[in-house]
Amino acid sequence: MHMGAPKNPRLLLNHHGDDIVLPLVLKETLIGRIDSNHVVLEAEDVSRIHARVLVGPSGVEVEDCGSTQGTLVNGDPIDRVFLKDGDVVQVGSVKILFAE
Repeated sequence: MHMGAPKNPRLLLNHHGDDIVLPLVLKETLIGRIDSNHVVLEAEDVSRIHARVLVGPSGVEVEDCGSTQGTLVNGDPIDRVFLKDGDVVQVGSVKILFAE
């Protein structure tokens, strides 16, 4: 059940020792290894374009973009799924916390 668009959706991660807060202000946020992504993760097990986060009126979804390693949410492999506060999205070896 989706509760509608969250008020302040953001991604929280620690990458190379830095705590990063990424407000989800765009309708689509791309995550991957190459510089053209909105979120660039420098990790060998992250695909060039790994996943995308979609913000819409029904809520926030994460979708795997055909990555080699796949995308996990709370440890389960996904193709596309709605996120809820506290979900952990794993892209390669990088864990990203979703917060509302």
